[in-house]
Amino acid sequence: MVHGAALLWSAAALAACTFEVPAPYGSGGSADGGNGGEGGTGGVLTTSQTTTTGTSSTTSTSTTTSGATTTGPGCVAPEAECPGEEGCFEILSDPDHCGAGCEKCLPNGSCFDGFCGCSADQIECSNPPGCYDPSSSDDHCGDCNTACSPTEDCSEGHCCPSGEEYCVSPTPGCYPTQTDIQHCGSCTNSCGSNEVCNGGQCECAGGLHACPLQMGCFSDTSTSHCGPTCAQCGANEACVDGSCECLPGLTDCNGVCLNLQTNGDNCGACGNTCSTAAFPGASCSSGHCQKAGLSPGIGVIRGFAADDSTTPTTLYAITVDSTIWRFGDGFMPADSASQPLNAVFGRLFMDASMGGLSYGFSVQTTGGLHSGSWGSLPSVVTSSTGFTTIARFGSTLYWGADKCVRKTPASPVDLLCFTTDYPTTLVQHPTDATDAFVHPISSSGTQGHIRRFDLNGAGQSAQYTTFPIAQRTEDSLRSFATDGTGDTLYFFTLGSMSGEIELRRYDIATSSAQALFVYSGDAIPVSILRDGATLYWIWRTAGGTVEIRRAPTTALNVISTPNPPGVAELLSSFTVSTNLPAVSDLHQDAEALYFVADNTVYRLAK
Repeated sequence: MVHGAALLWSAAALAACTFEVPAPYGSGGSADGGNGGEGGTGGVLTTSQTTTTGTSSTTSTSTTTSGATTTGPGCVAPEAECPGEEGCFEILSDPDHCGAGCEKCLPNGSCFDGFCGCSADQIECSNPPGCYDPSSSDDHCGDCNTACSPTEDCSEGHCCPSGEEYCVSPTPGCYPTQTDIQHCGSCTNSCGSNEVCNGGQCECAGGLHACPLQMGCFSDTSTSHCGPTCAQCGANEACVDGSCECLPGLTDCNGVCLNLQTNGDNCGACGNTCSTAAFPGASCSSGHCQKAGLSPGIGVIRGFAADDSTTPTTLYAITVDSTIWRFGDGFMPADSASQPLNAVFGRLFMDASMGGLSYGFSVQTTGGLHSGSWGSLPSVVTSSTGFTTIARFGSTLYWGADKCVRKTPASPVDLLCFTTDYPTTLVQHPTDATDAFVHPISSSGTQGHIRRFDLNGAGQSAQYTTFPIAQRTEDSLRSFATDGTGDTLYFFTLGSMSGEIELRRYDIATSSAQALFVYSGDAIPVSILRDGATLYWIWRTAGGTVEIRRAPTTALNVISTPNPPGVAELLSSFTVSTNLPAVSDLHQDAEALYFVADNTVYRLAK
C-alpha cells in the first residue's frame, strides 16, 4: 500500500468539495501538528518509511502540510491515522478526531467536513467551554450567560417552572402542558369543549365520556350515548353506570320496561297475564290481577266453584235465589227447567273429572244434596238435618249430612258421626292420602274443634283442639287449612276480647295455639286456603272493607307475638256491600285465586 498516494487523495478530496460549515473555533497550528491559534496554519508532520530488499535497506522521508495525517496501513480514505493512536478514524465527522490534525472538538461540538464547530441550533460558550442548545440548556438558556434555577427547566430559550413549557400563543409564556387545556401535551394542542387535560392528553371532563367515531363528549347519563359503547337506550330506560336500565319502578321484560304493578299482561311478574278466556278485560292493581266479569241481574252469590281444582276454565256460582250461573265464556243464565235448591246457606262443588258434574246443597231440613249438569240439579240424596260441607278427594265425593261425614255412593256410608256437632269444612291430609281433617261445630254454633279421621271408615284417630266459633252469619267462617306436613292447623276463632277475631296456629305435637293476627271490632272471617308453602286468607268488616292476605307458613310457624310486621302481604283490598253474604270462599288454580264479591267474579293472580 502506498501511504503517500492515499494521503494526497484525502487532501485533494477536501480541497475539491465545497461544504457549508460552521465557523471553526480554531484553524491555526503549532509545529508539532497541534491546534493553533486563530489564523494559524497547521504544523508539518514528518513520517518515515523504510523499504527493505534482500539484505540491504533504504529509508525515505515524506511530509504533509496543514496538519495532514498519513493514511496508515489498512486505512481507506476518508479514514486516516492519528498521531499517537492506533486505528483508522473518520476525520471528516469524528468530533474526537476531526480534520487533518485529528482535533478534539469542544464538548457537544460537531465535526463538519473535517472542521470543528457548533451546529446551527447551538451556540459556543466558554463557561464551561462547549456547544449548547440555547432552547433547552438549563445552564445556557437563551444565551451563554443565563442559567435556570434548580426548580426551572429551559423551554424554547426561556426558564420555566419545572413541568412547564414556553409557548408563544395565544400569549407568550410558560404553561403546564400536562394539565393546560390550551396547551395539552404540546403548545399547539388545544382541548375541545367539555374536555380536560390529563397527563398531556385531552379527555372528557368528569361526568362525561367520549364515543367511538363521534366527536365531542357526552353525559354519563345520556340515554342517546350511554356508556363506553354509546348505546341508545329504549323508552322508559335510564343510563346508569354506563348501562341502559329500566327507570325506577319498572322491570325489564324481554327488553321492554314495564310497570308490573299495573301492566295487565305482566302483572306482578313478567308474563303473568291477567286476561284469560274466563276473565276478559285485564285489571292489574298493586302487582296482582283483579278480574271482574259482571253480569246485570245476578243476585248475591252464596256458593262458588270451578270446574277443576287445578286449571279451571269455567266457573260457576249459586245465588241466594236458588239460581246457578255459569261464566267464563260470558255469564250464562241457568237452565230454567229445574232449580230445586234452596241455596240461602248452600254451597256448590264442581267435579271436572266426572264430566263437569256439579253438586249443590242446602242446610235446610227440607233440603238435600243435588247433582247434575250446571243448569239442572235433580236431588239424589236427602237429609233430615241438612247438608253442611262437600269436597272431593281423589275420585271420591265426601259430604257432611245428618251430623255425619259421608262418601259416595249415593246410599250413605257414615265415616264419622257426631252427637250434637255438624261437620263443616273437610281438608285432606297433605301427606297421608287415607286421612282427612274435619271441622265440626256445635249445634248451637258456639264451639268448634278439628278432628282427624280415616277416609276408609275406620273412624276418628284424634281430636286436636276446642275453641269458640266466631259467629258472624258467614257460613264459610269455619274454614281452616293445614301446613304442608299436616302437623300444623290454621283457623279463625273468637279472640280473648269482645269482638276480636283471631287467625290462629295450632301445633299438633305440642297441643299449643298461637294467635297470629288479631282483627278487632267488626271483623268477619271468610276463608282460609293453602297452596304449597303459602297460606291465603280473606276477611271483611261489617262496613264492607275486604282484605286478602298471604304469608309463607315457614314464617307463620315461628310467630310468637300477634300481628308481626312484614309477614303478611296484602294482595288485594276493596269494598263490598254491607249485605251478608257479600264475599265467597277462595278457590284456586296454579296461577290465581278466585272469589265472588257482591255480584262480581274476580280472578286474583298469585
